[in-house]
Amino acid sequence: MLADISPEALEAIEHVVETMFMVEIADLKIQTGLLSLLLLATALIPATALAALVLDSKPAHAASGLVSIVLLAAWSFKFGKPIFDTLAYGSWICLGSGIAQLFVASKSRELPLGDFLADVENFTVTYASQLWGIMIVLFWTCLIADALYTRHLPLWLPITALVLQVTGAVCWLSQLRGKLEARGISGKTSIIAIPFAVSMLITWGYLWFLWHPGAAFISDTLLWTGFSIAFAVALLGLGTFRAYARPHWGRREFWMIATAAFIPTWQWFVFATDFFALEGLRVAVAKGGLLTAFFVGLAWTIHWVENRSREIQLLRRSSNPTGLAQASPLDAMNRSIASPDKRTWNPLDMDAWYYGRQRQKLKQSLNAFASYTALFIAIFLLLMSLTGCQEIYELPAGGGEPELKQKVIKQIIKIKEVPIVNPLSNLIRPVPPIEEILKNMLEETMHRYEVGQGQGKGAGFAGGTNKGKVRFIRLRYAGGDWDQDLDLNSDLNMLLWYASNTGQPAAKLPEVRSIGQLRNFPKMKSPPLVYMTGERGISISSSEVETLREYLVDKHGMLLADNGGSITWHNAFMNLMERHVLPNVKKRRIPIDHPVHSGLAAVPMPFPHDGGKGVVYGWTIENRIAVYYHPGDIGDAWADGHAGISRQHWMACYRLGGNIILYAHSEYSKWLQTQKQKD
Repeated sequence: MLADISPEALEAIEHVVETMFMVEIADLKIQTGLLSLLLLATALIPATALAALVLDSKPAHAASGLVSIVLLAAWSFKFGKPIFDTLAYGSWICLGSGIAQLFVASKSRELPLGDFLADVENFTVTYASQLWGIMIVLFWTCLIADALYTRHLPLWLPITALVLQVTGAVCWLSQLRGKLEARGISGKTSIIAIPFAVSMLITWGYLWFLWHPGAAFISDTLLWTGFSIAFAVALLGLGTFRAYARPHWGRREFWMIATAAFIPTWQWFVFATDFFALEGLRVAVAKGGLLTAFFVGLAWTIHWVENRSREIQLLRRSSNPTGLAQASPLDAMNRSIASPDKRTWNPLDMDAWYYGRQRQKLKQSLNAFASYTALFIAIFLLLMSLTGCQEIYELPAGGGEPELKQKVIKQIIKIKEVPIVNPLSNLIRPVPPIEEILKNMLEETMHRYEVGQGQGKGAGFAGGTNKGKVRFIRLRYAGGDWDQDLDLNSDLNMLLWYASNTGQPAAKLPEVRSIGQLRNFPKMKSPPLVYMTGERGISISSSEVETLREYLVDKHGMLLADNGGSITWHNAFMNLMERHVLPNVKKRRIPIDHPVHSGLAAVPMPFPHDGGKGVVYGWTIENRIAVYYHPGDIGDAWADGHAGISRQHWMACYRLGGNIILYAHSEYSKWLQTQKQKD
């Protein structure tokens, strides 16, 4: 039966299999037996999960979790990665549910939620010391491993943690031990708990600082480890509250710990949704958490102000017991019942002179709300501005070949059989042609390769992220018409063409930044390419010159300059590069056989504006093109209407633009990998 299948159909089947399994078909053929066995074994995941629900026994729950992790390990160790993404996620979900089922399984088939939570709390309280020991060892192991091997975190972090640990031990072994015991602080608290808590807080805060604004490169593994440990510490703190609670602790202390645990829990969910590029969910979690934090803080503020105000009133009333008899219950709810002997400024005192003598409680509450809101906004703005309002540019994750390959078009001619009619017949009807030629255009090789750089799944770049996208950024400058053809969608059309011909994730719209705004992008998180065009003059400040030089040299960026229509712009740009931005780098003519011109028989020149030379130049830094100058106004060819030039010509202009975008991102990806290896 397979012999009757055409070669084209077999190739299509191979392509589907390769796409589904994310491995080469040759590798699958070599390991067909093992692969088939593992695929059949995956059926055990839903089978054991169903058996666990039906039998409701501990062995069944254990099998439901262990089968998943064994299969996941088999995929990982044999093939290097899980072949099915859904299998990988499903395995972890089944594993987690299986482990959870081990804790909640009982003889009864029905387990209320309250009993489940009680069982979990009893377990954490019973094994509180062991659980905290595991958590502390895990934290120190990760910290030491990073210091010795990966070195993504600065060395001062483990040194600071060690100093805190030694300081706690010294305090306990010195004369301070008596004072600590008098305050109820045990040896475990002094030597282990307090140093661990402070070290954990500093480390998590530093990781959050690096991740949130993208201030520097840090591995996803380290981020996941740091945020997950903080999340686990928060949950463990709640679960073991009863084990370490002081005799006088109550609900207030529990909710204080719960409030502190909310921050790392919220940020873990923000980080997870951001990592998996769930933009809508990430925004909802971030905004919802921010509102929750605001109202939780407001509740604590009102609670504190109310208690302090009440203490002041009770203290003053004790010295003047007749004051309460002179005030009705309604008055006591709105105004002071014990006035002071002298003027006071304390905002926690209802009798502060600026509250007046009417509705003092209402005015105090409004003052507390306004003060808290102002403080909350100030802290929020401070945290958001710690890195100078930085932006980040992230490459889309993946890999492939840094070349836009031509589509191979096959023309298939099919012969349609038709009945032959006897011309001598008395039947009158039109005689159809003997042959009907049906031409079908088939794109065969469009997705048989990946466009990008490095080793990775899908079209993209090594060192990219799941949320990364290719963006097209135009530079705004003074002294000329920097926005030429922008209203004719030139940038948008180029971006859409690139996305459709590479399969890489791309932004929905192009962007505009001033030259000065390039400072906001940190090193290793800067755009690989920016675009500049115009036909009048160019006027930029000395600080913008420094910013542009830093972007091209230190941040490994690339500038595509397109002369939009005059010899004036040509001369201005040449003067800018040769005398100001890159005075020590000589411009060179870029030959047609350069990789940036891949697939082009000649460099397209719709309207050359360099005095008739029609020559493209480049400024090369460390064997890469840092500046590409095109004198032929290719932006006109990208714009709506394509400036009236032929289809072949404007398609070549799109091809050139796509080549430059791909070249810039590929070179940036190589540089990122080199920098990560050095670090």
